[in-house]
Amino acid sequence: MANKIKLSALERLREQLFSYSDHTILQLTGFYGVHKPEDIGRTAFYYIQRRKNTGKIIVYFYSDLIRECQRVICANNNHIKNELLLSSGKMRNISQAIFNSQTCYAAALGIDKIIIKAYRNDDEEEKWIGYYVWGKYAYRMYPMFKEKFIKFIDQHRHLLGNFLANRNNSEITLYHLLSDKEGKQLWLNKGFSWWGYLNLRPASVSPFFRDCNLHLGNYVTLLPDYPNAPEIEARSRLIHEISVLARYKDNVEDLERDREDQEIIEQYQSLNDKERIEYDNYLKNKFFSRPSFQLSYRQCLSGY
Repeated sequence: MANKIKLSALERLREQLFSYSDHTILQLTGFYGVHKPEDIGRTAFYYIQRRKNTGKIIVYFYSDLIRECQRVICANNNHIKNELLLSSGKMRNISQAIFNSQTCYAAALGIDKIIIKAYRNDDEEEKWIGYYVWGKYAYRMYPMFKEKFIKFIDQHRHLLGNFLANRNNSEITLYHLLSDKEGKQLWLNKGFSWWGYLNLRPASVSPFFRDCNLHLGNYVTLLPDYPNAPEIEARSRLIHEISVLARYKDNVEDLERDREDQEIIEQYQSLNDKERIEYDNYLKNKFFSRPSFQLSYRQCLSGY
């Protein structure tokens, strides 16, 4: 009986997530840490794919401050995957603003966990510092990376004498290491990529939030829908339709294509050659009226 009750609760939560407006979904991404609703369609753009067959809501957005960001909300197990975040470099501490906003809104909306891939890439043209940033915000490593981290500490024990003495044999996490001056410098120089997570349940409050005196669930008031929400969501659906057709034209296999996406393709297939040309021109005129769209989506929309 207990398992049935739990399953029923998860099913209700799943339906609730898929019923959220675009505006509420964006609150789960960190978008509102750096933007206001009125920025949408001006300096910030997004699209959302709701894939009920796989239980996933995929959110992609970019702006003058965020070069590219992708989130996957997994409704079946009530967590969020932070797949990608690339800053434009125009705003200092942008990751903290996004982290604070996403974590607090997610906790307020009942999300259990946020999952990340914390990559390191030292290439100046495409520098990734997630291996440091997400540790600073107290994300915890998955076991296989935790084991590697423990070996890393042992290998550099001679450089961490004072830090290890102060820990007094208590658990050492990356967050603790980065709180130490020598530890932070060591990790910046020699740290590695890792995967991890942040629990949002009250019993697992991040030490970053505790140290900053922030309280999950009480930190934010959920934002009401904005007046032009229908117009914005219509534009988002247009972007989604174009992306689906572009992938279809490029013969990209999409194993997670849902029924709605398949209907878009079938409707397009039902058109004759002349009608397809007319429809392509209609989408081009709608979509490429903003130069910023063309620049950021040219790979996604290579079919156009």
